[in-house]
Amino acid sequence: MKEGFTVVGLTTAACLWISAAIGMASGAGLYIIATCTTVLGLFSLILLRWFERSLRKDTYRNLLVSIPNEVDVRQVIELVKSEEVMITSFGIERNYETLMTNARISLRLFYKEDVDNLSHLIIEKLEQSHIPLKAVKWLRP
Repeated sequence: MKEGFTVVGLTTAACLWISAAIGMASGAGLYIIATCTTVLGLFSLILLRWFERSLRKDTYRNLLVSIPNEVDVRQVIELVKSEEVMITSFGIERNYETLMTNARISLRLFYKEDVDNLSHLIIEKLEQSHIPLKAVKWLRP
């Protein structure tokens, strides 16, 4: 299945197929093949999980930052950018009645462990800056 830019459920689908193959082999009386397939499947799942953890992954998220109109949006962009974060696009909405600017920043996050840790680090960088933030919100892509 595909959800946005990511494929979801690929391992689950593969496990269902291999389970069906093991069941058919067992039902046909081919117990050695069923056992070998089970061992191979478990070995693959364990080995590939270890290998997957060692690779960098990426995900896409949208960040909404509300700041006063007098603040330059480029300051926010410079704070958000890093080696692990690439800005894919951004949009600016200025409201002259409330004197607020909403910057919607689409990000590609490269991470090796938990992407939420990287998301929290971005928020912390913004909070620790001298920029007078009014709101910061993660949006679904």
